[in-house]
Amino acid sequence: MKSLLLTAVALVCVVGNTYAIEVSLGPAVAAKGSVNTVSPGTGLKTGFAFNSMPDLGLTTRMLLSKDSNLGLLLDVEMTGYGYIMRPENEDFATDANTYVSRHSYVNIAPSLYLGGLTLGIGILLPTGLTNKSVDGSDELFLVGTQASPVLEARLGAMIPLVRSSSGDLNFTIRGTYMLGGHFTKEVRYVINSSNPQSAGLSIGLNYLFSVVK
Repeated sequence: MKSLLLTAVALVCVVGNTYAIEVSLGPAVAAKGSVNTVSPGTGLKTGFAFNSMPDLGLTTRMLLSKDSNLGLLLDVEMTGYGYIMRPENEDFATDANTYVSRHSYVNIAPSLYLGGLTLGIGILLPTGLTNKSVDGSDELFLVGTQASPVLEARLGAMIPLVRSSSGDLNFTIRGTYMLGGHFTKEVRYVINSSNPQSAGLSIGLNYLFSVVK
């Protein structure tokens, strides 16, 4: 991850000094929640879960000219998707048989920047998976291969909060939707087989330092 970030920074600096564009980059952090959009099967239901760790990454913005508000974004981040699986019958559901699945990824996401509106595609590379009961008494080990890579659609906004000669502090909001399942094929989850496919919403901040003006 560190070498990938350093390579991205070096490439941005070279491009920015070669062409008449405005380049800024800096750290980004966001809180994220998500939900499985695929039916888990008879007798089960799925639910919304917040990520246990915030999304962390580096955001690069390249405007087409110094006076333009149109350009490109590149996000390289550590992110995740989570969702809940539990018995459909509320009388039977407990913290011991309600499971939270958390998939972690490195995400490389190019986007269009259109006056603060962002539209792009994320390339998700899996780095881990846990499936634990809410009370922590049990952990499920799913027999299946995580899909790699998985694409996600991204739509969001970047709203300036503070502007200065050195850079901008921005509020960010983004909705994401996976264009494929978390696994290469269906996996058995408790008593049914399914291939979860998630949608998420994140809210956060970034600070973009001016690199090329």
